[in-house]
This record gives sequence, C-alpha cells and structure tokens, in this order.
Amino acid sequence: MLVLSRKKDQKVLLPGLGVTIQVIRCNESSVRLGFDAPPEIRIIRDELDEEEGHVYDGNAISRMFDASINELPVASQHQMRNKLNLLSIALELLKEEIDAGEFDSVENAFSKLVSMLSGSRPSTPEPKILESDKETVLVVEDQENEREMLAGILRMNGYNVVTAGDGIEALEYLEDNSPPTFVLVDMQMPRCDGAEVVRQIRETSRLSDIRLYVVSGSDQEQYDLKDDIDGWHIKPLDPSRLIDTMHNSDMAG
Repeated sequence: MLVLSRKKDQKVLLPGLGVTIQVIRCNESSVRLGFDAPPEIRIIRDELDEEEGHVYDGNAISRMFDASINELPVASQHQMRNKLNLLSIALELLKEEIDAGEFDSVENAFSKLVSMLSGSRPSTPEPKILESDKETVLVVEDQENEREMLAGILRMNGYNVVTAGDGIEALEYLEDNSPPTFVLVDMQMPRCDGAEVVRQIRETSRLSDIRLYVVSGSDQEQYDLKDDIDGWHIKPLDPSRLIDTMHNSDMAG
C-alpha cells in the first residue's frame, strides 16, 4: 500500500487512467474524497457493511471490473487492460519494496510509476546476473513498462528473471540457454505472438518441464491452448495471486 499525506483541496493524479482524487473535507473521524474518472472506470467501496450483510469479495469485484471493461468498444478493451495492468503491477512493486524495508528505492520507484502512467519510457535496467540457487523465470511481454515492473516483483520474491520483448526474442533465449523453470507469456505481441511461443515450447522435448503461464488481456476462449499451459492470468494482473500460483507449483513439484 502506498501512503500519502494530503491536505484539504489537494489532489492525487493518475494521469495514465485519467483519474483525479481530491480531498474535500477532513475531520477527526473521516475524510471526504472526490473522484473524477472516465465513465468506463467504476469506483467501488470495499468496506464491510454488516447492517446490510454486504461483505467485500475480491473475486466479485474482479468480475464487475471485467464486465465494465467488456462494455467498452472492442478496440479499446485491450488498451484499457494494459493501462490498468501497469498500475496494478507498479503498485504491487511499491508495496513489495516497502514491506522489504527498501525505503531508499521507494521514492525512485514512485517517480517511475508517475512517469510511466503519464506515457514516459522507463530507463533501461541494468543487466541482472543469474544466481545458481534460484529458479529462473522468463517474462515475455512487448510492453516494456509492464515487463520490467513484473520482473522487479518476481526478483523481490526470490526468482532469477530474464526478459524478452516478443516471441522471437523468447525462442532465441530458449534455444541458447538452459530451460527456465517458468515462462510467463503475453498473447498479443509483434513478430511472434504468445500462442506460437506456447506451441513451440510444447513441441520441444528438452523444454517439456517448463511451467508455462499466460499473462494476457485476451480471453482464454480465444485460443486453443488449454492442454498446453499451466495457468491463464487475465490482465489487469493480480501479482500476489500469480506468485502464490508459482509457489504452489514449486511445492507440488
């Protein structure tokens, strides 16, 4: 969770989503906030309302959120999922850094988040040296912001991470290196899409032990890949759920 101190009439902007949050009134027991957002973004309260018997249900909210996106024109759905996916991953990375006590990097990470949401490109990350005692994850994603943020979360959870910007880069890495434990792959990518990456991995005997997860804004029903993948995570991604799935896969293996 990112915690900010705001005074009356001050605002918090999420420019990549077109959302503005303004402090309207403060007193000892409550804060009144105003939200200005595009009509396709719903604002949902997640508190427990015992009198009415309403309980916060993350899965139900996810379904409502998906329904809201599905009301958009088809051409806009993928773009909106990518924007919200970036926000979800970036905020999870901030939370991981705060929980880990890496406060020196939080301010820098927050600055990157703001610049990314406003459309700026991130700086090129330093190459990471793989550690032999850690499992390796190959992240295949053409959106650079999403790719590097997700890689950061995975590294903070104890994984080696290598990245590829499209399917061709991913297949070249797999041909030249030892198989990673996991491959996380997007579906819609230039040059070589995710479906082709999945097929080629499953057709290569030395890659047969790879645990393969799709992370995509596309619905699973669009692709005939059910028997070839270990899981499908729809964007916007819940990074904690993905990490839990990978960890449980380790335990089962």
